[in-house]
Amino acid sequence: MTADGGETESGVSDPIRVLHVDDDAAFAELVAIYLERERDRITVITATSVSDALTELDSGIDCIVADYEMPDRNGIEFLEVVTERYPDLPFILFTGRGSEEIASEAISAGVTDYLQKSTGTEQYTLLANRICNAVEGYRSQRVLEERKRRLETLIDNLPGIVYRCLNEPEWPMEYVEGDCEELTGYTSQAVESGDPVWGEEILHPDDKERAWEVVQSALDDDGTFELTYRIVTKDDQTKWMWERGQAICEDGELVALEGFVTGITDRKEQQQEIERKNYKLDEFASIVSHDMQDPLAVAREYVELARTEDDTDYLDTVEDAHERLKRLTETLLALSRDGEVPAEAVNMSLTETSSWFVGERHEDDATRGR
Repeated sequence: MTADGGETESGVSDPIRVLHVDDDAAFAELVAIYLERERDRITVITATSVSDALTELDSGIDCIVADYEMPDRNGIEFLEVVTERYPDLPFILFTGRGSEEIASEAISAGVTDYLQKSTGTEQYTLLANRICNAVEGYRSQRVLEERKRRLETLIDNLPGIVYRCLNEPEWPMEYVEGDCEELTGYTSQAVESGDPVWGEEILHPDDKERAWEVVQSALDDDGTFELTYRIVTKDDQTKWMWERGQAICEDGELVALEGFVTGITDRKEQQQEIERKNYKLDEFASIVSHDMQDPLAVAREYVELARTEDDTDYLDTVEDAHERLKRLTETLLALSRDGEVPAEAVNMSLTETSSWFVGERHEDDATRGR
């Protein structure tokens, strides 16, 4: 079996090392023989005194079986020593001295099981069963505790909260762990108690209807959901959240939602800033694309005039036009590199370029009597 009581991949049960303490060496050996016959997985280490047993205690023992009456200490006193070092280690009191007083004392001391010696081999079968049950229970508890420890460690290091809530418009929380107070300003205990109610006082009023619709639609699909929304914190700040969760069903019925919530305000603001810059870039590109057509058209016409009239003075005008286009191109490069160009610089470049060409063309036309 695995540590939680299941079978290993090979199908062979995990071994169990039993420390049997009894001052009767012959009986201790007999118990070891029968226990190992009953269960192949059991290996027995014997000791005839508490002192000897204590030297074996740190060698990887899974269960202790001890007599009550022993020369140096009795079984209850031995249990107290073991409990100090290994609080949850299974301890079975297997004694020939049976009485209600001893049984009561053993239970009060925290013994795992109490079994009275008898005649016949059936007692060894019973003892083997008690040992296996005690060890499997002990191992299962350790696995659960380790899983709980890992989960708590994970939650403590998550930048958000984990939750369990009812699938109702108010989203009443049954369980909240993590950075609840850092995210919302409210403690986990306060949110769990319903003061405040998540869906009424924390979820942003403008996002309530949309959040409900998104979750219900997802539950009708595959039972998992993902959404972003805003919350209003205890000190009236608005924050963006990202949430992922799933339906929890029992006997085919939806009983709760469980999931994870984390803050994404910084990411959302960065996204909005990128969108703002992209909008400005698109707008600027549109303006430039339109406004560059005039100076280019003028330059082409002056080149045509120079060719047809064989007048090189027109080429000076074309050169100036190209110089201004070069300046405009440099402005575009600065924008693409830095993402920001002063509005006055952009306006000046465009205005100067367009008006200059138009002005120069009119002047030349007047000079030439056109």
